[in-house]
Amino acid sequence: MKMILIEFIPTSWLDIFTYPLAQKYNKELADEVKVFADLAEVPFSDLFVLNFLYEIAAACSGILVEDKDGYVLMGRNLDFGLSSYLANLAYHAKYYKGGKLLYESIDLAGYRGLVTAERPDYYSFAVNEYFVEKSPLKAIGRHAKLSFSYLSRIFQGKLPAPYSARKAFESAKDYDDLVHNLLKVDTISRCHYIVSGAQKGQGAVISKFQDSVQYFTKLDAANGRWFIVQTNYQRDLPDPKTDNRRTAAIDRINKIGRDGLTKEVLLNEIMGTYPTFNAHTIHTTIMQVHGGYFNTTMWY
Repeated sequence: MKMILIEFIPTSWLDIFTYPLAQKYNKELADEVKVFADLAEVPFSDLFVLNFLYEIAAACSGILVEDKDGYVLMGRNLDFGLSSYLANLAYHAKYYKGGKLLYESIDLAGYRGLVTAERPDYYSFAVNEYFVEKSPLKAIGRHAKLSFSYLSRIFQGKLPAPYSARKAFESAKDYDDLVHNLLKVDTISRCHYIVSGAQKGQGAVISKFQDSVQYFTKLDAANGRWFIVQTNYQRDLPDPKTDNRRTAAIDRINKIGRDGLTKEVLLNEIMGTYPTFNAHTIHTTIMQVHGGYFNTTMWY
């Protein structure tokens, strides 16, 4: 595990994140991490810090498409600079309650947040990091500047965006309830929550700062918005020329047209095509809540 974290944090610093200290922050998260650490025989502190990596450096793509029948497809690429390491930690998980499938997700061993998941016939979900700056290098600088702000929110007991999302995901009764829950959660960092439901036209992107919603963008096919492409930037501004994943995806979708958008086309011609698919893409997941379709392609 130190092999992964050494790129960000001096390993000698990690030892301060002890199990008793983590319990004071959030007992449930600490207890869950402790179980994984014991089973994997790795230091608790290393695994606990791993649960905050999404707040540091993650660049993902999410696409919502209302197909010709009115049902929503979601395409999701998980991109991360540590892709060669994290791919070996990825697994397809299915969670059951009372003997019935509650939801399935693509998880990272020891990571307790939720970044890609579907509850069949109810809702699906993905989270993207939110870069305010247009340049990835500037975004890293922004993270450094906000480090004290992040620490302050941790001391206040705020949780990582994927972990907050998991709690909302597990407790929601339906799509509308999930959206309501995600609109009000407080998080450590900015994020884009991408959600879809089982009913026709149910799809939205929630772009939020730590304690407020900046944009709430819903599918609206009747007025021409039959798809939404979300990468990591502000919705009302064009993405930077140095990172044109959003622009390229929009161009392809418009060229293919609504009648031509299928699960296979979304995977092969959009999510699986450069630059939406890139050197940091760990996996691509295609979900359609109506009917419970959930399919992941691992690239590493």
